[in-house]
Amino acid sequence: MPTSPRSEPATLFLLAHPDDEFGCFESIRRIVGTGRRVAIVYLTDGGSDPAMVSRRMTESRQVLARLGVCADDLHFIGALARFPDGGLHRHLKAAWLACQSFCDAHGPFDAIYVPAWEGGHPDHDATHALAVLLARKQGIPDVFQFSLYNANAVPKPFFRVLSPLAENGERIRLPIPWRARFHYLRLCLSYPSQWKTWVGLLPFVAPKLLIGGNYCLQRTNMARLEQRPHGGALLYESRGWLTWPAFESELRHFLDSVSV
Repeated sequence: MPTSPRSEPATLFLLAHPDDEFGCFESIRRIVGTGRRVAIVYLTDGGSDPAMVSRRMTESRQVLARLGVCADDLHFIGALARFPDGGLHRHLKAAWLACQSFCDAHGPFDAIYVPAWEGGHPDHDATHALAVLLARKQGIPDVFQFSLYNANAVPKPFFRVLSPLAENGERIRLPIPWRARFHYLRLCLSYPSQWKTWVGLLPFVAPKLLIGGNYCLQRTNMARLEQRPHGGALLYESRGWLTWPAFESELRHFLDSVSV
């Protein structure tokens, strides 16, 4: 049942999959630490079968509880609507309506954090587009993007992790305290259902956290939705998941159908 909008604005984290939060642990920790309300929304079901969907939801609940996020502040819209992992770009209009309904029921929000426009995973880029439009529609002033992974300027099959694209603008660095660096690394090991993914990610994430010692944010830009995320093959193209023209076609069709 929808709830009445609350008076104090909250921060919305709009994510594609359970475990995408690994790219914004520090932002979540800082915001929760101030006592502000957060809402974390997942826009795909995250799995190919009900058992996997349930496991991934449970893992994210447990991880985020260790960052002080209440289970009631996690919302698995994608699982309820059955927006498939890897297929959000085919359900943009339905996801758009679901996002607006969520904001009307659980807002107001004065900031959104979302995966970057970087060509790493089509669901990340689809979620990014929805966040940018949602902010304009709802009058949300601050929208920040964070990198997860991309294939910019690296040969196949390699990729970059937590590496913001220069095309996305100025980087805002968030230094991570030493204790939090080790804490986040342990949290990255708390997604056993995704062990195959983390075998590839962890060798890149660990030095970024322990040696780099910061996360980066960038403000979003509506104009970027008209642009290929970066030159060369996108990661989801090189992996054979989807082509940019196919993604762009779905996105253009969606953008032409909405008014913001």
